[in-house]
Amino acid sequence: MKKGAYTEVAVQMEIQTSTEGLATLLAGLSRQPTILRVRKLSATSGMFSMGQVQRKEVVVVSMEVAGLSPAPLDEKAAGGGGA
Repeated sequence: MKKGAYTEVAVQMEIQTSTEGLATLLAGLSRQPTILRVRKLSATSGMFSMGQVQRKEVVVVSMEVAGLSPAPLDEKAAGGGGA
C-alpha cells in the first residue's frame, strides 16, 4: 500500500516455536531500527494431559509483519513515461 513517499511492505511468516521464543521474537521486532508492526498474529498450541511425560511446548505461529520502504517513483508523474 503506497503511503506518500513510502510503500508498506508486509511479510507473512509461519513458524513453530515456544511461548518464550514468540515473546523474544515480538520483543526483537520492537527493537528494530526501522518501524515494524505486526498486522496479523495467530498462535495455537497442542494440549497435553497432566499425566503425560513432560514434553517441550510447541506453539505454531502465523504472523504478518509490515514495515515502510521508500516508494518507487511513478514514471508518469515524474514526466519520464509516455508515447
